[in-house]
Amino acid sequence: MQHLREAAEKAKCELSSTAQIDINLPYLTMDKSGSKHMNSKITCAQSESLVAYLTKRTVGKNKFFDE
Repeated sequence: MQHLREAAEKAKCELSSTAQIDINLPYLTMDKSGSKHMNSKITCAQSESLVAYLTKRTVGKNKFFDE
């Protein structure tokens, strides 16, 4: 799980200066069939969309507590 967090932080930093990045995490986990790897591309727009969703959820919960 730590590798995934580190990759997410690195991706966030890289996306501040480029439009798209590749995320490659070998040996992320294992199951009966063997090791599992993560190979993915993410764009700045995709990242912003995911963050916007989380921000809306957080703001909504804060408004609940303000009332």
